[in-house]
This record gives sequence, C-alpha cells and structure tokens, in this order.
Amino acid sequence: MAKLKKSGIKKVDLLDIILKGNVRKTYDEIEERARSIEREGLLQPVIIDNENNLIAGYCRYKAHELLVSEGKPYNQIECVVRTGDFHIIQLTENIQRSDLKPAELEAGLKKMLDSGMTKTEIADRLNKRLTWVSDALAAGSVREKTTEDTSGISTGAMSSMRAVPDEKLGGVIEETIATGGTVRAAKEAVKKATRPPDNKVDRFSFDVGSTFSITDSTTDIIYSLGELGGASGICDMLNKLWEGKK
Repeated sequence: MAKLKKSGIKKVDLLDIILKGNVRKTYDEIEERARSIEREGLLQPVIIDNENNLIAGYCRYKAHELLVSEGKPYNQIECVVRTGDFHIIQLTENIQRSDLKPAELEAGLKKMLDSGMTKTEIADRLNKRLTWVSDALAAGSVREKTTEDTSGISTGAMSSMRAVPDEKLGGVIEETIATGGTVRAAKEAVKKATRPPDNKVDRFSFDVGSTFSITDSTTDIIYSLGELGGASGICDMLNKLWEGKK
C-alpha cells in the first residue's frame, strides 16, 4: 500500500476546486462552521489532490461559499495537497473528524474493500479492530438487501441480522425499529424470526372410561382406551408419539 504524501499549505480559489463524490451524504453544520471561520479563521485546511479535486473538507468548502454569498472576502481557501487513494483519504479523514451515518460508513468501507484492500489492511489503516471492519461490512451487505428504511438502525444492529433469511429480513427490520433500533432489539427480533417450530407436547388429558387425548400446537389425536390396550398400551403410544416429535 503506497504511503499518503502531504505537501505544504496553499490558498486556492473556490472556483478552481473540483467537487467529487464524498463518503458523507449529510451536512448539518455549514452555517455553524461559517460563523466559526469568521470568528477564528479556518483551523484546518481542506485536502485536495494534484488536480484540485476536493478529497476532504466539503463542509469547510461550503462554509466559505456561504460567506462569499454574503458578500464577504472568503473566495480563497487554504488547502493541503495529498497524493494517494481518493476514497481511503476521504473515509479516513471523515472518520477521524466526525461520525459518519452508519450506511455511509459501511459504504465507504465497501469501497475500500473493492479497491483491493484486505480487511486487515483496512483495520490497520483506520486504527480499528478487524472485528469492527468485518461487522461493518456485514451490516452493509444486509442493508443492501432491503428497501426498508434502515436509517435508524446502527451498524452493530444490522450486522446481527447477517444470518436472517431474505424472506424474513423485512419483518426483523420492522420489529427492530419498533423496539428501539438497538443491537439488543435486533438480536431479539432475529432470535424470534429464526427460532425453530415448537413441536413439543403442550397438554395431556385423560378421561377415565372414555378417551385419551394428546393435544399439541397443531393436532388433536384421540384414542379410545380399548384401542390402546390399557395402561401399558397408553405408555407405548406416548413413547412413540414423543419420539416422533423430538
């Protein structure tokens, strides 16, 4: 894996910076960032590549645009030039600066994996545990399978659904959201959806001189005492039925 190289800080016109797809999809702090830049200046430069493609710092860039639209002299922005993998730099910078939404994080990790990196390399690059990377990638795979709104479900909760059959996934997601969207809620929903059928004998009833009834969750089977041949016959029949239900 090639090392990421960093050059010195330089000022670049906003109009010369090229915007490319970003790992983050939502930005709620642009107004707040613009006011901070007015008060304190830009505390951290944005990151661009050799061709002025914006790699990281979209919110800072948009804050400068907002200030320019207000007639203020912020038409240039301080930049650091880096060479290396676009998505790796972008994802790393966003993870280190603020939390991504779960789906954004998972999609970013998938791009890193698709670029040829191994899970171990991704974990080393991001200073995360291998299990963290594996769980996030598993969560992304589950999230891609459904059209349900999973924005309220954490990466940990989604990863716990990895073994749920596709036909039951929608129900598990709905129940998880309804019960809080937490990992615990997801595990309970998964447990309920994947629990094997309960075929145990639920009730025995013995009506002396008339009938012997065995009732389970699906079938009522009634034998006359005469047909069973008395007490020993009843025991034999119970044993056979029990063996068949295990």
